[in-house]
Amino acid sequence: ERLAANQMAQLAKNPPDGQTIYQMTGGLTVISAVDKSVQFDLLRDFTYVSMMTQYPFVFWVSAQSPFKTLADMVEFARKNPGKLSYGTSGVANTLHMSVELLSYMTNTRMNHVPYKGPTAYTDVASGVLDMAVGTFAVGRGLYKEGRIRPLAVTSPKRWMEWNEIPAVSETVPGYEVLTWAALCLPGKASPELRDGVHRVIAETLTKPAIVATIEASGAMASINSPDEMRLRVQNDLNKWKKVAEFAKISLD
Repeated sequence: ERLAANQMAQLAKNPPDGQTIYQMTGGLTVISAVDKSVQFDLLRDFTYVSMMTQYPFVFWVSAQSPFKTLADMVEFARKNPGKLSYGTSGVANTLHMSVELLSYMTNTRMNHVPYKGPTAYTDVASGVLDMAVGTFAVGRGLYKEGRIRPLAVTSPKRWMEWNEIPAVSETVPGYEVLTWAALCLPGKASPELRDGVHRVIAETLTKPAIVATIEASGAMASINSPDEMRLRVQNDLNKWKKVAEFAKISLD
């Protein structure tokens, strides 16, 4: 996400002439919320076109974990502050913040262990870690081998064909983390340019082969209006700023 932030800073300097279109992710709202050194303003420096995909994360535990439900895990975390360990792929990314949001909403404290790569999953499978947070795609292999199991999904309700997995919101009402990919243009692009790109994306995301490819990865094809996309960015920024303040996460 640091690399994406650097790319976003360069994009902000480009003219809004249609020669440059950028695919950004929801992770940029996290880095903007926690990193005071970013050289762009998501709400000032870009014109939003549309969301393209969105997808949740999964809280994975060992197949032998004593936590049978998310409520079991939250109860343990309340009674044992800082003793429950969870792994993600880094510090101050969306995966990390998804658990900090859970802590914020349940008044718990858990021990974050950042990893490089998917090693956290094998450590969960072997019992070294209590939980790992990631996507369906990354955890699917160990899940099929019977070594890990999904405890909850971060979408506001159960997710597509994985509907046997409870949503976090069934235990913690109001909880939601859906990250996304969206298209934006630099600067204040004209409505004509913005709407022209939107029409192309909207048409593309109706093609069955493209939708099937997106869904095979555990994501969902999603289209919204430019105004709705800008509001989504603003709301995510506000949410992550609150969580970062609660968790005392700040990057300089």
